[in-house]
Amino acid sequence: MTPVHEYLSKWRLKLSTNKTVCSVFHIRNHHAGYQLKVESSPGKLLPFQNNPTYLGITLDRSLTFKDHILKLKKKSHLELP
Repeated sequence: MTPVHEYLSKWRLKLSTNKTVCSVFHIRNHHAGYQLKVESSPGKLLPFQNNPTYLGITLDRSLTFKDHILKLKKKSHLELP
């Protein structure tokens, strides 16, 4: 068993695998491109996502929130009917 799977089993937790992704956040950009391989259960890898969304906020690997700000800017320029 992987440590993540062991932890989930020990505490009787279940991941919502259709909502769960793994990402790497790091200040040094050469480390931020690293892709993790995390198993939610034996043989099932969680999908890796560079820019996950958490509580409506789009995160990027160096936590600059650039993508989130660009999305908000794009939304704010929409014309109301």
